[in-house]
Amino acid sequence: MKAVILNSFGGVENFLMSTVERPTVKRNHILVRIIATSFNPVDYQIRKGSEESKLLKSAVLRRELSGVVEVVGSEVKDYSKGDEVVAYVGSFGSNGTYAEYVSIPSDLAARKPGIMRFEEAAGIPMVGLTALQIFERMNFSKDDMIFISGAAGGVGTMIIKLLLSEGHARIITIAGSKESHMHLYSLGLRQDQVINYREAGWEEKVIELNEGNLYDITIDLVGGSISEFCASVLRVHGIYCDITCLATAKARQILFDRGITIMNISNYAHALSGVSWTPDYYGSKLKFLLGLIEKGIITAPPVEIIGKLGVETVRRGHTMLEHNLAGGKKLIMHND
Repeated sequence: MKAVILNSFGGVENFLMSTVERPTVKRNHILVRIIATSFNPVDYQIRKGSEESKLLKSAVLRRELSGVVEVVGSEVKDYSKGDEVVAYVGSFGSNGTYAEYVSIPSDLAARKPGIMRFEEAAGIPMVGLTALQIFERMNFSKDDMIFISGAAGGVGTMIIKLLLSEGHARIITIAGSKESHMHLYSLGLRQDQVINYREAGWEEKVIELNEGNLYDITIDLVGGSISEFCASVLRVHGIYCDITCLATAKARQILFDRGITIMNISNYAHALSGVSWTPDYYGSKLKFLLGLIEKGIITAPPVEIIGKLGVETVRRGHTMLEHNLAGGKKLIMHND
């Protein structure tokens, strides 16, 4: 099969097109013909050799897909050839999803809703599971005042809809473009809940909108210098939710000085723990999310198809994310 492989850690020039052996199917696996996959910021971090790269088992990167079942293992009862599925592959598949095929444990998969395009479905697993983990682990109170950075992206889209669906309306966030503002309004936020960070004085306005008070919770979806702002607007003994592992030393000092509780969100935690686990953890959560989307309770993130399976598409996806050019959309590569 065709696959884009990473020759070595470093720049996008290290991606190469290759022909590799099509994976065989274990008795509890399904072979999926990949129709679409998506790009996430963690992709370029792994490409550079970040902490998550320690989980790599294949030179073919990427972690989520939508596609069609081609072969079913002898012990698989829930799927048949031709079924349309969605999955968070993580490090549990035969390879990543910059490829034509992947073999995965059947428990990782969920059926693709018929109302959803393959390209749209491919953008859901990673951001959806991350947002759901935030929502379930944070134990939000309706009285909590919440600040979210990077809310117009995929994880932000999901977490805002989850919060609003349960009546958590005390949310303030920031956005830089008109498109991002309009997207956040479409999710149900009011105009006075979205601050333009390109305008002077936006930092002070974040506090003003909380009646001059510090926040109970910040959800940092960006990291870097923004992590310092997220830390600085938290009250003593507040909660900092981190999905990036990119907080600066200054941010960590502020968090320590204020006795902040840090909630780290990591999709790969179960696989890395070394204790007994089953792929059903991921599959069952994904089925739950897709059910909420089918019912209209939450919204799938907007997507942009940037090309077909190939080196140039992979390089473009990584470059766009690394330079913050995705515009709040999930970038999609398709195989058909």
